[in-house]
Amino acid sequence: MKILMMNARAVSLLVVSMTFLAVSLGCTHASSGSLAGTYWIEEHGKRKEFLRVQERAGQYFISEKHGEEWGREDKLQPIPPQDYEKLLGPDWKDAQPSGLQHDGFAILKVNPGLKMKGFRFECKTGYMAFVMIIGPIELHKE
Repeated sequence: MKILMMNARAVSLLVVSMTFLAVSLGCTHASSGSLAGTYWIEEHGKRKEFLRVQERAGQYFISEKHGEEWGREDKLQPIPPQDYEKLLGPDWKDAQPSGLQHDGFAILKVNPGLKMKGFRFECKTGYMAFVMIIGPIELHKE
């Protein structure tokens, strides 16, 4: 009987641990890996390749398109949760953001329809860049 009770406790502890893990993982938005890809912007009514995010061995790199050539790659870092309010405003949790950043630049995946009133900006595609000297830019993912 004692062994049965110990096994029941072990199973109970395992179930609680697995439930906590599942809930924790389920509450996160898309991983930074979902940001890997090529992005374009609309410029004067035309599609223009703009950025490329690549993942290699768990590291993320970004390059910007200059004419027909891709520029040098810069290493991206995940955006810490405390920085999302600075980028997106006080209602940032509603956007469920996932993002990467490098030197005054950020690329984010957010819930489509995110509005940034201070910039009169709405992210319809769910992908955006934020450049400190410019503000938010709508991105389209290929």
